[in-house]
Amino acid sequence: MWITARKGQTVVWKLFRIGQDPARIYLVTSDGVERVVDPWTPAVINALAKSDTVYIVDGQAPTVVKAWTLLLTSPKRKHYQKYLTKRARLLYMPPWSYEELKNCKSILYPDEETLPTSLMARLFEWYGGVPRYVLELASFQFKALGGNEDAVFKPLVAELTQAINRGGGVIGFIKAHQNQTCEAKNSHCVLHICCHPNGKLKQLHLEWASCRVEGVVAEQVAKELHTDLEDFLHIAFNCGNLRGLLYEPYAIKVLQGGGSFQVRQLCKGNRSNTQNIKVLFPAAKCDGFRETSSNQASGPQQGSSRAGGDKSEPSDPRLYFVVPSDIYLTFTYQQYHTKDGEK
Repeated sequence: MWITARKGQTVVWKLFRIGQDPARIYLVTSDGVERVVDPWTPAVINALAKSDTVYIVDGQAPTVVKAWTLLLTSPKRKHYQKYLTKRARLLYMPPWSYEELKNCKSILYPDEETLPTSLMARLFEWYGGVPRYVLELASFQFKALGGNEDAVFKPLVAELTQAINRGGGVIGFIKAHQNQTCEAKNSHCVLHICCHPNGKLKQLHLEWASCRVEGVVAEQVAKELHTDLEDFLHIAFNCGNLRGLLYEPYAIKVLQGGGSFQVRQLCKGNRSNTQNIKVLFPAAKCDGFRETSSNQASGPQQGSSRAGGDKSEPSDPRLYFVVPSDIYLTFTYQQYHTKDGEK
């Protein structure tokens, strides 16, 4: 809207409509911004009849008009299927980053009494970059429940985990996602539909809502290993990178159980001689935790052994973790220690 305003174009903005609530339409012209009660007012009709008008519609099927139309919607095909037969482009957008959510909160919900940052962070760790749940719904429920953060957090997380198990487990929500049925609204909380990592908005890419969700899916996959999932992974289907997302937790659980596995060397050479190699993995009793320590690390962090400081002094035990900054976005962090253990 800022771009169109700079160009002096007329904008008709039709907001998301809840139930039988009256339509909310804003008409933006060079004279200012006007909220229109009647969607069929002459000013709106005349604006939509011009090809240089920008018509923005949020979460509902738009009226077919001459204006340049931008539809913002969840993956509900009924909202845009008529446009696919016309000269329209279907683009996929990435979820919001944690930094974008924090910036939005600072503008719309700046007071901690309205939306605590801790609640936003906890929900982000489950829902990922979805403002509706992490900001809007969180703030509404926080006020409705008298400022009880746990009372807001626990039901929302329960709703998300139930979406994975509802309607036939992992296979059920995948089929709903593929068929665009009414149950697909549950799968869209679990699977985020976004643009490809290469930056091309036309290419579909799927990713789990969060690491937390991926963990719940992995547990559910473990329960379905010997039923439909194993056959499902051998079926080719046109659903982006979804099979890869499912195969990873599947493979981890199989390897965790131990056994003999056939492997292939990913290198040049005579393939006929490298297809029947077998390796043996022992069963793992736990998911595992790895601590990596280096005394030759570059930068100010000189290994976790030095980061703890002088161990001769009595103190409470501490754990130091090095985690990817692009995954654990809500984690608090400490400044790097020097080689002498000082901050």
